[in-house]
Amino acid sequence: MKIEKMANIAVILVAAVFIGNTFYDRVVPRVEPGPNPPERMMGKTLHLPSSVSTGTRVTVVLFVSPRCHFCTESMPFYTRLASLSARGSNFFRVLAITPEGAGWTEDGKKYFTDHGVRVDGVAQMQFSAVGVPATPTLALLDSSRRVVKAWTGKLPGDKEEDVIKAIENLCADCKGA
Repeated sequence: MKIEKMANIAVILVAAVFIGNTFYDRVVPRVEPGPNPPERMMGKTLHLPSSVSTGTRVTVVLFVSPRCHFCTESMPFYTRLASLSARGSNFFRVLAITPEGAGWTEDGKKYFTDHGVRVDGVAQMQFSAVGVPATPTLALLDSSRRVVKAWTGKLPGDKEEDVIKAIENLCADCKGA
């Protein structure tokens, strides 16, 4: 009787775990670190909110949410990007876009300030309107605000270096223009 009861409990637990995993996999989207660029964004011209200005030939746009733990884990890299931008280059700016919703712009400003990241502007917009699949997403825009490169997820070190190289290459092209 005890063995039968324990066997029934074990079967119920295994079934619960199986159902839970199946439900979780279907409901919660997975974002792998540093996947290929979001194809829906590539080549698209971003119409940024009027509250932020690119003002330069190259712009890095960070699509983040203050509630996204991958965004928070990416802050050291964003600090590095902001410090590269602050070195006096007038060709490269860092803008942050947070999802639309009451108070998100102020929350976004506070979020970056709290993490010591100095961005050139924070605004809100609908991520789905520009093809942003998840946060964080980083988009590199040329002078016409066209997405030339994009990355989604928390980037591993080699992908962070790819971002820096892409910015340097695009800035070098701007300087020659």
